[in-house]
Amino acid sequence: MPQLPGQYWTDSGSAPLTVPNDLPTGTYYVGACADGPEAISESNETNNCVASGGTISVQRDLQVWTLTDPVLNGDNYDFSVRLRNTGNPPTVPTATVRRGPPPPASG
Repeated sequence: MPQLPGQYWTDSGSAPLTVPNDLPTGTYYVGACADGPEAISESNETNNCVASGGTISVQRDLQVWTLTDPVLNGDNYDFSVRLRNTGNPPTVPTATVRRGPPPPASG
């Protein structure tokens, strides 16, 4: 439907917001743009976007929740690790197996 001069168009609802895993921890705003790709030539191209007044906080914090002692099983060692995301947003955890001296105790 064409937008006539002086008319408003309103849209509301909810949508999932996917936060990329490589987005650094910090505070972010949500924005909306009319003619985001700048496909329409306008007399004023500087008034198309606005940021929300509220923010989204990205505070990732992955922790090793449990780690079983390794048990020799043939040529391999069997163990189990359980990770926990105590921050936000949802994050895809990964675990890295290392060998050598134990890491320093966290305090």
